Amino acid sequence: MRPCPPCSTSGLDRSWINQPRYHIPRWPPPLAPPIKAEKKNACLDQFLHYTYCMFDFFGTYGGHLCGFGGFLTAIAAVLYARARVAEFEKSVRDLDWQQVSELSLDVAKLKKAAQKFQNNINANEKVSQKDLLERALMERMMQQSSNVQQIKRIEM
Repeated sequence: MRPCPPCSTSGLDRSWINQPRYHIPRWPPPLAPPIKAEKKNACLDQFLHYTYCMFDFFGTYGGHLCGFGGFLTAIAAVLYARARVAEFEKSVRDLDWQQVSELSLDVAKLKKAAQKFQNNINANEKVSQKDLLERALMERMMQQSSNVQQIKRIEM
């Protein structure tokens, strides 16, 4: 059997479980109590040793690896934002701010004129719809009045 790199013991030797080591957390407890190694349990013993060593490695260094990955992601986000700000500053460096203010006033005037024009169109459509409705009502009343017959009064 190959020895496990973190503890440098063979998989059949279980003395490594009870040895105090500062980098192994006390929780979770070891997976299996120390037992006398037998030939029929060699495969299970090797598996348990491998599993314990893997928990030890990832429990100790997994958090560090995740934290380092998050740190690198944050650095990349800061560099990306810095590049975007530098690009924006370069694009507005030679800008004449007096022209920008005049253009913004012109845009506001155009928006107000467009709004007035749209309001006039809406008002005309409303009036024309009202006229059409009145005409339709008048035509209907005319048709109904032509169909009505006068009731003759008969005395008894």
